Amino acid sequence: MGTVQILDTTTRNPISLIGERAGVCWGADITDAEKNYKRERGSDGRILPENLKGKRFGRLIAVQYVGKGKWLCQCDCGNTRINKAQCLKEGRVVSCGCYKDELLLQRAYKHGSSYNPLYRVWWGMKERCHNKNHKAFHRYGRRGITICKEWLDDYKTFEKWALDAGYEKGLTVERIDNDKGYSPDNCRMATRKEQSRNMRRNRRVARISESGEMIAEYKTIVEAAEATGCNQVSIGKVCMGKERSTHGMFWKYLD
Repeated sequence: MGTVQILDTTTRNPISLIGERAGVCWGADITDAEKNYKRERGSDGRILPENLKGKRFGRLIAVQYVGKGKWLCQCDCGNTRINKAQCLKEGRVVSCGCYKDELLLQRAYKHGSSYNPLYRVWWGMKERCHNKNHKAFHRYGRRGITICKEWLDDYKTFEKWALDAGYEKGLTVERIDNDKGYSPDNCRMATRKEQSRNMRRNRRVARISESGEMIAEYKTIVEAAEATGCNQVSIGKVCMGKERSTHGMFWKYLD
């Protein structure tokens, strides 16, 4: 019977990936890095962390090692998140959190097909404030508009408030003070039309004569359109100087 030579750099467990020449005594090909479970070493001789850069884990792609066994990852939805390498390799993390949110959204369906519109209101509120890729994020999350913790963490709490506040299909959440966030003290249920009157970008307009004399003043373009029968877009174009008048009426912004 032959003898077995155990090298100083051999580990008894090749799967641990710490042996520089692990597997020699098991007959592995020491010239094959994969079979030999070799790990790269730094200039100081210390074993470097496994390189996951560019590898995909569910919806995540490892982008940069940030230390302490963690990687900065890019999600398919556009968000970034730092995850432990071990969690990525074991499949315990597969997205930035968007996959979990999508599962919750699917559970909002009733009786298999009837969609819950109030859940969609809550979902849209979260997207505007927390999803940097949302088209309206610059008017909400980037401005510091937040959602109170009790609503952010629990849809049922939000649902109870909305129903107590008189929610019915077609209504949405309106912030009373546009510079503050979503909370029971700063929100009420409103129609889309009512909400449009309270938008931050609304500007006062005035109907004027051809010579520039004031005829009437309105808080919003919506209000002016309702009072005169003119189209909102047309009034806006006249105020911006893109058109001279609309239906023989002249307009200008007051602020």
